[in-house]
Amino acid sequence: MNLFSSKREKRLWLYALICWIMILSLLFLGQPLLKLFSDQNIQAGIFIVGMILVTLATLIHAFQRNSQKVSLILWLSFLAICSMFLLRLGLEERSHLIEYSILSILIHEALLEKQKKEDSRWTTPLIAIGLTSTLGVIDESLQLLVPHRFFDINDIIFNSFAAIFAVGSRVITDFIRQKIGNPK
Repeated sequence: MNLFSSKREKRLWLYALICWIMILSLLFLGQPLLKLFSDQNIQAGIFIVGMILVTLATLIHAFQRNSQKVSLILWLSFLAICSMFLLRLGLEERSHLIEYSILSILIHEALLEKQKKEDSRWTTPLIAIGLTSTLGVIDESLQLLVPHRFFDINDIIFNSFAAIFAVGSRVITDFIRQKIGNPK
């Protein structure tokens, strides 16, 4: 029995893993950049760019239905996560919204590829949110091992909220499409 249902699913899980590794790397790489980008105006600008990128990725995830969307989501995701290199220690909670929204979209896409069934309408999003939230708990727990970092339950809440928002937008969009008779 194959672990993956398709090459596309395998790629999506790989992209989700890369995304999570990038998020974890921010625990160590963000601190040296904090001094360089300590001006709040610069941080606000970087955050706005990150939010625009994650908003575009979320909208594409929710509305677009073609094979090109995954590559577009991946590029937007990569840019959003890279922008967080500059903010991880300055605006942590806000950066969590961006990082974990992207991670949840990638996980949800991989799960949708694996489970192309109508009966998984609610289980697939719940699994994506649960898995993303679990990875957020692991991320937060690893901070106990990093100097100048600390475990914060609020970060876990932000991670979970980001996953609920990103995956929920897709669920709501699909629900509305079904109700108005516009099939996928």
